[in-house]
Amino acid sequence: MRGACRQLPSDIFFPPPGNHRFRLERQAKTICAHCPVLMQCRSYAIAHQEPHGIWGGLTASERSRTARAVLRGRSRPTLRKTD
Repeated sequence: MRGACRQLPSDIFFPPPGNHRFRLERQAKTICAHCPVLMQCRSYAIAHQEPHGIWGGLTASERSRTARAVLRGRSRPTLRKTD
């Protein structure tokens, strides 16, 4: 309910393949960076292995890398905030 993305078009956070994908990902990450629930969103997406979209300021591949790092004991996603 408090997410910065709540009233925004979903295609920003779930960009379609194509030329504008990276621009939309950057836009989504900028929105996430100022979101009051960023860490809760990120933790949810990692815990539920969300396969698509920008969640908590991370792409699916970034979430996957973060989850693998956690399994190796290298980081804690609920405590780290990236820009």
